[in-house]
Amino acid sequence: MGLDVSLYIAMAEVSFFYLSPGNPAPIEDVMAGTILLLFSRNTRQVLVLESRDEGETWSNMVDITGMVALPSWFRVAPSSPGGLQLPTGRLIVGK
Repeated sequence: MGLDVSLYIAMAEVSFFYLSPGNPAPIEDVMAGTILLLFSRNTRQVLVLESRDEGETWSNMVDITGMVALPSWFRVAPSSPGGLQLPTGRLIVGK
């Protein structure tokens, strides 16, 4: 299965169980050998899915809003498409 098809399936599964997922931002963590899919839920939360097998399967969702947004922010959303990885291993999502 291609990665773009797998991401579509992952987002479709999220849509079935949760309201208004949006702004999908896939990013590859080369150092860890994983793919992360960040997305927003109702523009109030940022959630992440992780794949360790090139998109064949995905982890349960983890809410990372507290790590990436201030409580005073009215809306949050990852910026697609994807991001980059610094030499330190830190992942930057956005354009």
